[in-house]
Amino acid sequence: MAEDTLLALKAEEDNAYKSECCKRVIVPEGVTHIGYATFRRCVYLEEVTIPASVLTIGPYAFAECLSLRKLIFPPSVKSIERYAFSRSGLEEISLPEGLEEIADSLFWCCTKLERVTVPHTVTSVGPYAFADCHSLKELSLPQGVTIHENAFQNCDGLRLVDKQSL
Repeated sequence: MAEDTLLALKAEEDNAYKSECCKRVIVPEGVTHIGYATFRRCVYLEEVTIPASVLTIGPYAFAECLSLRKLIFPPSVKSIERYAFSRSGLEEISLPEGLEEIADSLFWCCTKLERVTVPHTVTSVGPYAFADCHSLKELSLPQGVTIHENAFQNCDGLRLVDKQSL
């Protein structure tokens, strides 16, 4: 069974934690990068606290974290790479201010994702970024954002794309 909380992990290592790691993670101050597939397939992981020292989140970092519901980004996060949250259990997320790109397949197949808050700094939504997010209902995008091919493929529940003014 997963432990309740894991403190002081070294999140910069690729593929660092696997399936039964824990329910809650507190990434310690000083970590600047959450590496490739660091928490991939941590099926019990529900909540992650990311410190202000983190600048980037690598590919597949939280992919297939089926129980992940809550993740709060500090404004220091400037880059979130492809597939970082694919097939995760996220239901709602606010992306960090300063993020410029929603990477390819970032939320691919997040079937429980209903609401996404996008900062005005985003200029591009990559291919398949929200593909197969069947529950996606609310999304706000800045004016002038470039939306790449198939970014919203099979988003049957998407009813509102609200363009914010810059």
